[in-house]
Amino acid sequence: MADSAGSSGSDQHPSDAGAPSATGGIGGADASAGMGPNVDVGGAENAGPVTVRVMDRVDHHLVSGASVLLHDASGALVSEVLTGKTGMVRVDVAEGQFVSAALIKDYVLDNIPRQARMISTAFDIPPGVTVELLVDDPAVKTTTPTPKTIDVKVTVNTSIANADTFRLIQLSCAPAYSGTESTFTFVKYAGCPGETSYNAYGLIKVAGKLHAFGATYLVPFTGTSNTIVLDAANTDLASYQLNVKGVPPGTQSVSFGTGIARDKGDPFSIADFSNSDFVQLPSSNLTLGATMPGGNFARYGWHGQMRLSDSPFYLDSLFTRSGPAIPATATWSPVLDVAAFKPTFKLETSDMRRPMLSWDLTAEGKLGDAIAQFVSWGPAPYDAKTQTNWAVWGPARRTGSVQLPELPEHLVALQPQGADVFNTTASNLDLVDVDDYAGFLNEHVELGTENANWTQLGDYH
Repeated sequence: MADSAGSSGSDQHPSDAGAPSATGGIGGADASAGMGPNVDVGGAENAGPVTVRVMDRVDHHLVSGASVLLHDASGALVSEVLTGKTGMVRVDVAEGQFVSAALIKDYVLDNIPRQARMISTAFDIPPGVTVELLVDDPAVKTTTPTPKTIDVKVTVNTSIANADTFRLIQLSCAPAYSGTESTFTFVKYAGCPGETSYNAYGLIKVAGKLHAFGATYLVPFTGTSNTIVLDAANTDLASYQLNVKGVPPGTQSVSFGTGIARDKGDPFSIADFSNSDFVQLPSSNLTLGATMPGGNFARYGWHGQMRLSDSPFYLDSLFTRSGPAIPATATWSPVLDVAAFKPTFKLETSDMRRPMLSWDLTAEGKLGDAIAQFVSWGPAPYDAKTQTNWAVWGPARRTGSVQLPELPEHLVALQPQGADVFNTTASNLDLVDVDDYAGFLNEHVELGTENANWTQLGDYH
């Protein structure tokens, strides 16, 4: 986590974006740092060799044959080199220069020709670091398998005295049932992607509060139907409370959720069991609670989301945490934990070859580790053959602008066309396990957003 410009810093969202400006680097800066929005960022201390690691945006495999582009401060193309089998190249980045990775790849999915088109860019790269950049590198030809499904009948009994009629029943990677029926059938249950087993949970209440649970783990995903009977007699439940402080006026809603994983390397992640509170505003301070099975679980996760606005664009403040335990009581101060965006967010497309995105943040809150932005464009309705994605990363600043750099001739198809529709999101990200922008560049893809604070703004054009 990074402190910047007098604000202390603290997970898409997303591995999406950070940005170039018309003047080089990221245009703009935190005013308290003494730099105005048109000051060139960089300098001799920011020049030197960097290692670029190009990875697939879906499964993060290293990509060969991707273009690694070096640009000068104006965005003009300086040089290009292709990645080899290692997916990595070393680039000497001089003062004011920045780096992109790009790939256009034809492929066939379910007998339909498609084209993957993506460019990602990192600005103000500290010397000597390794930078993770993403492209879209699908298999040349794939067929989506028809998912196998089974019907799973779950009955939840209990020997607990004075139990309510309420039952909460859940299977891995499926929405939970809650109601008064002791038996529920999950029809055409598809399980978790790529997994051959699943977990089942059943919970009961006493006097209106969750009191006990029963569970069975790693049930083989076989046959056409299965019957599971659970005895909800395990009273090892833990209660968690989240205090939300300083809810901004006009906030639309606040939600809080929790989850567990059976084993440390559980392929079902932290989604086997979830219990969320969703609260409608207005309220300046909130107390949210959840009750979950406790003990004998290697991994817990919890998250909060605050919808600050949904018009004319959506604006969310979020946090996620995971670890061996959830604190019994935690406090979330969205405005202080991570900077919020002002309602000033603009995509400039007067030069369609090089669209520019600008942003502005409120004065409050931590800047975090990075500004991350994601812009996609293509004709409407969506066409997989001509949809382009651009991910951008840069050091966290309160104001700035980003502009698509110049591309070599064989990649100009990535540039927007006159009738294209744009989808844009911008986030300031604070990864708990990272101390600064250099650490973010080196680990953001692998770390993801399991332990992070971020504010995310989105718009459609």
